[in-house]
Amino acid sequence: MKISNIQVSEKRGIVKLTWEFDYKGKLRSVWFELNKKQVFKKNLKSGTSFLCFALLPAMIAEEDVDLNGLSISKRLFEEINKIQDIYINWFPKLKLSKVGIKNFKLITDVKPCGKRIVSLFTGGVDSFDTILQNRKMKNESRIDSLLYVFGLDIHFRDKELINQTKIYIDNVAKALSYETIYVKTNLREFTEKVVIWDFLLAPVFSCIANLFQGYISQLFIPSTTDNEHLFPDGSHPQLDSLFSTENIKIIHYGSERKRIEKILINISRSNIALENLRVCWLNYGGKVNCGVCEKCVRTMIGLEIAGVAGRAKTFTNRLNLEQLEKLEINKPTLRHFYLELFEESKNFKSNILLKLKPNLNMALKHFDKNFLDQNVPTSFKKKNKNIVFFDFNGVLSYNKFWNSLSSKDHELHKFQTQIEEFLFKENKQIIIDWMIGKYTSEDINQMLAKNLNIPFKKLYKTFRNDCSKIDISEKILIKAGKLKKYYKVILATDNMDSFDRFTLKNNKLLKNAFDYIDNSYNIKTFKTSNEGKYFLDRIFEMNAVTSNCILIDDSKRNCELFKKLGGIAFNVTGESEVIKICNYLIKRSTSKWEWQY
Repeated sequence: MKISNIQVSEKRGIVKLTWEFDYKGKLRSVWFELNKKQVFKKNLKSGTSFLCFALLPAMIAEEDVDLNGLSISKRLFEEINKIQDIYINWFPKLKLSKVGIKNFKLITDVKPCGKRIVSLFTGGVDSFDTILQNRKMKNESRIDSLLYVFGLDIHFRDKELINQTKIYIDNVAKALSYETIYVKTNLREFTEKVVIWDFLLAPVFSCIANLFQGYISQLFIPSTTDNEHLFPDGSHPQLDSLFSTENIKIIHYGSERKRIEKILINISRSNIALENLRVCWLNYGGKVNCGVCEKCVRTMIGLEIAGVAGRAKTFTNRLNLEQLEKLEINKPTLRHFYLELFEESKNFKSNILLKLKPNLNMALKHFDKNFLDQNVPTSFKKKNKNIVFFDFNGVLSYNKFWNSLSSKDHELHKFQTQIEEFLFKENKQIIIDWMIGKYTSEDINQMLAKNLNIPFKKLYKTFRNDCSKIDISEKILIKAGKLKKYYKVILATDNMDSFDRFTLKNNKLLKNAFDYIDNSYNIKTFKTSNEGKYFLDRIFEMNAVTSNCILIDDSKRNCELFKKLGGIAFNVTGESEVIKICNYLIKRSTSKWEWQY
């Protein structure tokens, strides 16, 4: 794994550092954007940052790290063997190999250190606990700067969420007189294809800290887990400090307090924390805290226990007990977090907590009964994608049945008005029954032939031909096909047997554009029946999250119901609107990490 080209450029006060390096025989590129006032450009061509970043990927690929003559920290170099031993012992399933470091110079003279004392800050429980606890301690170095890296938990292209997050971090910095240090990087686009993110925390944070050589002197990494429940991870009291250099000290901070203690002792007593708390890394529905993901739910329980849930302004909804019925505890680390909450809730008698405890207890028992492999996962578990539901008529197609009868030249043209009045005005129940499987197309055409004195064979032939050649927007189908990369795309249509038998059969593009096609005729129910039970069942079956599922429909009533269920709905009136929405969803998805769309 050899670094071959380092480029440093500057534009409008932003310095961009780009590394090019080969990995498994392919040239890769990683870049960082930094504030010009906070970096020394001459220090950016140091090899220390690249070594921190490259070490674990190199061990996975069994490739030495070739620094191409760059200088690295002597202190870090002396710890490299120990770091590699820890990773090999802690994560045997990764099948790591010890690698060498080549073509480098050791920094032997200690340059003057920077003055800034920095804490990583995402706005979460651990982040706030670190800065609030540090402010109390007289014998500790006083944190004076907050570091946030765009491109790690928020995709670097997600401008909307980046701007939203910056508002909250800037609020905290201004209220508590901290400097903000912002970095933007595409680093995770490379690592995401190599190794699970959790293993890279200390190496990546040290990598970024060393970009600020001569500006910062200490970096606090907020702990996730308390000392009683430590487990092998990419950020750990035994690991983080090993990435320190002569100039920058890396400090793992806060592991002496349990997570619920962080909320009770520090978060609940700080208006600044309660007004700006940001814990969600999924951001379903485009919210800072979606309020439905596991981490949001867990934090909301802690806030309820602390009696401050109503003051946490970044949570727009209160705890919903139904969420706990579907709560899935699937890791030992989550188990101990929830056990802490369960034990702490015994000390409080509020109505919500009395109702909460049985559901939480059931989730814990389910984990204890069913969880077998308690090893930390070594590869990504692909999440089930969320869903985009498309309606058919009025969204993909705008034709009516027996459409060709509208032509005055058609031999059955004179019957068009009679057919419409008989089926769609005088006998609406027949249409409803047809759409849920009580009639076939033959039954309907025979009924019309008998009641309106129309030749059955000619009428049925016209019906079949029209259904086979129905006009469907190819532009929308192409867009729907592109959305399959990011979502499960489902055509949910209240329709007749003719749709499957004649329309779908004769349109390959229609068939290929969707992951699933649900027709009311086949499933024997309408999508809005029983208060939208179809939608809820489909979402639950596919392990999706309602608040990040989408409906595109021409029915205002259907859209209002879907929103009531907690989803996102777009009420459309024509092809151009549907294409505009599809383009928006595709653009939005390309600016998210996989788990966010």
